[in-house]
Amino acid sequence: MSDAGWIGHPLEEKLKSSARDILDAILGGRRAQTDVKGKLAELHLYNHLKNIEQSKAISDLKWLDFDGQPDFAFVHRSYELHLECKNVRDKVYASKNNERYKPYRGSPQIETQKTRNSQDPKNNTRAYDVNEFDIVAACLFNQTGRWEFRFALSTALERRPENPNLLGTYHPVYDSDDGPWSENIFDTLSAFVSWKEGT
Repeated sequence: MSDAGWIGHPLEEKLKSSARDILDAILGGRRAQTDVKGKLAELHLYNHLKNIEQSKAISDLKWLDFDGQPDFAFVHRSYELHLECKNVRDKVYASKNNERYKPYRGSPQIETQKTRNSQDPKNNTRAYDVNEFDIVAACLFNQTGRWEFRFALSTALERRPENPNLLGTYHPVYDSDDGPWSENIFDTLSAFVSWKEGT
């Protein structure tokens, strides 16, 4: 076996393939690239959260990888928070039905529903309950080519008209003084504490 393309990464040993072969396989698969971009967004966000943890603004940071759980958990001012990371879609927001978001057509958008539905035909199990996570981080890479994020409280996002306990499917991610999104997670953490304490 040639040493060309090998870099000594543990994944090479696990898959018995060189880094070059693994990358070529990902390059040849659209779905594989989507999955990798999702994990890369989580990795970049994890590194960002680790820096915040070093400043003592959050503690007990955990990067989770279990079905049915948010991507991250951490503690801020004695509150345990859960955070979900979503890549914005390749398509921009174009809803014609929501007058509230009409000014934000053309903005990046995230999809807040799970990849798979359960076998229960009576319930929409792809939808997220508003309490499944506290903060959503929208990674803008698919629109900007940069690993940058916008943050919002789940409680500030649009709900499904048929069930106000479930988050809507698509949400525009936009910069606005009166909107839910912020490029600074500290703003979102402050909004969470104010909401919890009723201030």
